[in-house]
Amino acid sequence: MTTIVTAATASVKVLNASYQPLTNTTLDRAIALFITNRAEIEESDPLRRVRHKNGWLPWPKVIRMIKYISVNIEYGPEPWSKAGVLKRDNYKCAYCTKRRGETIDHILPRAQGGQNTWENTVASCKSCNNKKDNRTPEQANMVLLFQPTVPKRFHFAKSGKSKKK
Repeated sequence: MTTIVTAATASVKVLNASYQPLTNTTLDRAIALFITNRAEIEESDPLRRVRHKNGWLPWPKVIRMIKYISVNIEYGPEPWSKAGVLKRDNYKCAYCTKRRGETIDHILPRAQGGQNTWENTVASCKSCNNKKDNRTPEQANMVLLFQPTVPKRFHFAKSGKSKKK
């Protein structure tokens, strides 16, 4: 099956003037940045062209901004999610490690006041999750094979500036 890439679905990588990756954008936005001399095409698809009122342009795969864009980047905790817990634990059950972790388990069950936090949730196979039920690992005579941690990541910081309406 062949995937048809159109201007509406094409994604173009955007680099800062320092060649640091910034984001991905649409083909239309990349062409607009190129035409207005705010970006240069660093890499293009040699087999495709983009039709424009000024003629045919290269089909950009990577563009680089002309002026440096200051970006505030912070290193901090990843927001909690079920998918994130499974990924952090490498899809392995925290109680037996033999089976695939398909669900998440609350170390302190929600029925006992446990919350959806990185420190209170682990990946678990259905068998161990059912065996533990609404009890703590100690109450269920089960051993937690590792202490859960809070994953960290780089993310764009909010600038604090707000647009006036």
